[in-house]
Amino acid sequence: FQIDRNSLQILPFGVPDVIKYDDYSVSDKGVIELLYVGRLEKRKGADVILEVIPKILVANNFVRFTCIGDNTIPSEDGRTYQDKFMDEFGGCEWIDRVRFLGHVDEYELEAAYANCDIFVAPSRYESFGLIYLEAMRFGKPCIGTVAGGIPEVIADQETGLLALPGDAASLYDVIDQLIKDDELRKRMGEAGRRRYSDKFTTEKFSSNIEELLRKWVI
Repeated sequence: FQIDRNSLQILPFGVPDVIKYDDYSVSDKGVIELLYVGRLEKRKGADVILEVIPKILVANNFVRFTCIGDNTIPSEDGRTYQDKFMDEFGGCEWIDRVRFLGHVDEYELEAAYANCDIFVAPSRYESFGLIYLEAMRFGKPCIGTVAGGIPEVIADQETGLLALPGDAASLYDVIDQLIKDDELRKRMGEAGRRRYSDKFTTEKFSSNIEELLRKWVI
């Protein structure tokens, strides 16, 4: 089945803006907050992020991780990823710097985006990736992967960094790069906010749809 690419027009989806935007992109708490949002399942890269978390926290005693999303999904051995993680690392001295919040309401989710310093979601595949836009609204640098539609949302080296899907070493490297560079986080966060405002608002999406429909009608 062949499609003439000259006949295609891409209209990026949009998400509503936050009611009030402030510059949240650099932590002033003496702590760097990393946020993961998504189901704790293999397709979302939960196994990869949970493999990296201990190494990051051992190397950086000022870093905290928060994981939001369904944490009841069984992994390959029947246990949840959260249970496996806690069974292995529950006694470590850094464990109080990891939070699993499960499902949260919209208010708590937006507060988590606003209060984080780096957003990370190493999915093995995303057809688009609304979670990255949700973080970009708050001026956050985003870490994703080169899979699926993620590179269409995150501009690599500009609004965030892209790791290889399923590759813990690659993910560690890009997280470490952002942890160590305050100015890079700020610059990428600001660029992400601009990219969201220019391309991915609901207003931009609706105006693109309207323009396309007018062309068809005419």
